[in-house]
Amino acid sequence: MNIYRLLRICLQAVEILAASSYILLRFSQTLSKRSTGRKVLFATISFFSILTVVAIIFRSCNLGAWYLPIQTIEYTWVIILLELTISVLALDAFRLLLHISKKKKCWIKQHDIRIRRIYYPITILISCLIAVYGYIHFSNPVIKEVTFELNKPVPDWKIIAVSDIHCGTMSKKTLEKHIQTINEQDPDLVLLLGDQAVVNWKDLQKMGYADVFQQIQAKKGVYAINGNHEYIHGYVHNPDPEFRQWAKNFKIKTLEDRAITIDQQLVLIGRDDTSIVHRKKLNELCYNTDPTLPIIILDHSPLDLHSAQQIGADIQLSGHTHNGQVFPVNWIGQIKSRLKGGLFYGYTRKGQTQFYVTAGLGGSGAPIRIGTDGEIVVIKLKHTD
Repeated sequence: MNIYRLLRICLQAVEILAASSYILLRFSQTLSKRSTGRKVLFATISFFSILTVVAIIFRSCNLGAWYLPIQTIEYTWVIILLELTISVLALDAFRLLLHISKKKKCWIKQHDIRIRRIYYPITILISCLIAVYGYIHFSNPVIKEVTFELNKPVPDWKIIAVSDIHCGTMSKKTLEKHIQTINEQDPDLVLLLGDQAVVNWKDLQKMGYADVFQQIQAKKGVYAINGNHEYIHGYVHNPDPEFRQWAKNFKIKTLEDRAITIDQQLVLIGRDDTSIVHRKKLNELCYNTDPTLPIIILDHSPLDLHSAQQIGADIQLSGHTHNGQVFPVNWIGQIKSRLKGGLFYGYTRKGQTQFYVTAGLGGSGAPIRIGTDGEIVVIKLKHTD
């Protein structure tokens, strides 16, 4: 585990414990010190919050499929906690405005405790209902059509790109449904942009996901790159002979830091994820490729933008961000990326190179989406003079 990941785990743990303490403080203020409700509240919030911290730590390990239900429960709690925190903060902001206002006598001020005793249970109910909605919405992605205009001859292909499927978080049944949708698009080429799974390759077979992936139908083939979860769960440059044989029979060609030319019409460059420190430079990967052909880079994390521009790549496709997955993380992510001049979601053009960051098809931690859509991206290449 590197220092960056360790610091990130510590920060997430602090955030969870701080939010839990804040909610516990506010809710307990409306209950008597010896009441059963106060004891139940303290036990429930403490239990889920501590287990969530443990789940965050364990998530960085290559654990078996037994861990997945625990992860789902704990990350569902994180989302409920997030919605509760927003609701309570909103009420506290309103109470603060009343406190600093010149109006001395106010019915709301006089009945503060009574209002909060009504408001807090309602926020719990609404937060739980939002989580239920998120579970339902998760299984209904949108078809996102994106056209890239290039000043090169382009093949008349329909290309499907999906990222962050997260098998393990996503059920086998849901994956089957999505692959059926992909096949209905009659694609020429299917591109998997990393984080296909959050389980190791043996569990991927045992749980039946591998068989479902092999149902993808694409005339020119299915190509994949590794994301950070493939790195965590042992898919990347795995020397195990059994794994290599399995990967060979998997019918999905994984581009581990290499470039290929498909039918002398299009160049695909698949990059190792940025979680791998010693990945090759782009100019090394495209050394023997034809620059007159469309060049598409597959890079799981939308971080290394300059290299794509430097080699004159036409398109870079990425995922990883999930477009925040839940509100308001999507808004916060967009604001942060714009301030830093980076990418978080959607289409951007920088010089000659066009970038698209997809929200992904699956989700991280729990199968929930709130305020964002899962995506199956349908790409069309168009030649312009």
